[in-house]
Amino acid sequence: MKRSVLAKTATSDVRSLVCALAMACLSSGCSSPIGSGDGKVIDFVSKETIPQATVTLTCTVPKLVHGSDKIVLKTESAADGSYRFDPAGLRGCDFFFARALKPGYGLDHMTNALTNPGPDTSRQIPNIVYLIKERDQPMVLLERLAERVPLGSAKVGPFAPAEFSSVYMLFISSKRIATSPALADWVREKYCARLQAGWDVLTEEQRAGLRYDDSSSIDWSPISLRSDSYKEEVQPSCGV
Repeated sequence: MKRSVLAKTATSDVRSLVCALAMACLSSGCSSPIGSGDGKVIDFVSKETIPQATVTLTCTVPKLVHGSDKIVLKTESAADGSYRFDPAGLRGCDFFFARALKPGYGLDHMTNALTNPGPDTSRQIPNIVYLIKERDQPMVLLERLAERVPLGSAKVGPFAPAEFSSVYMLFISSKRIATSPALADWVREKYCARLQAGWDVLTEEQRAGLRYDDSSSIDWSPISLRSDSYKEEVQPSCGV
């Protein structure tokens, strides 16, 4: 009998503790520190601050059972590029996303990922939001794509078909971005020697077996690699 009473008392105490914690979460938030709420809008290339940009902050608040609610706030960056969101009104948020808009600047799905200021920023109110001038955006994209695969033309050692495929996909994406003669020259300098070196060390069997499709390209247009892709895409662009 005593054991039964003790068990019931313990169960009741646990339930009371759970309810108390739940109420505390609802009233003051149980997420990790969400930052000061202060930030700046910065030009990704020049690192200069950007005034009069519309900054939108979106955060999600998890519900006790399942799902989440969304909070969306907007403000404008000041003369020194600064902005502020009051953390007091965002307690309980577990995910933050901020973006800025201003005429003459662009930030599409690709540059947004490439300009992420660092890991774990989604858990706090971002203190940096980047924008890229529309005229600078193609070069920024090209540079970031080129960083994804080692492109040293001196490397002519083992070159697996998978590595050739990766370089080829980046080459095609870069060709689509490079709409000016200067940018096209930049792409040729970065990729052509690498692709030629890779093609030269592939066996005839490996060349015949090349087959790869990618739908996550820079403009979401599919890219296909086949045995004749080198002749049709690389040789005309690279003059080989």
